[in-house]
Amino acid sequence: MQRRVVITSIGVVSPLGFTPEQIIDNLKKENVCFERSPVDHEVIGTF
Repeated sequence: MQRRVVITSIGVVSPLGFTPEQIIDNLKKENVCFERSPVDHEVIGTF
């Protein structure tokens, strides 16, 4: 039995945008899609 693969689409799931243009524009603008989590220093101590 021969197996076949069908690729129906190629895409990216990204918080930077939905289209290639949006992603490229946001990368050029150096937009970030994450931020540092708040830290409770009383629980883990100071850095």
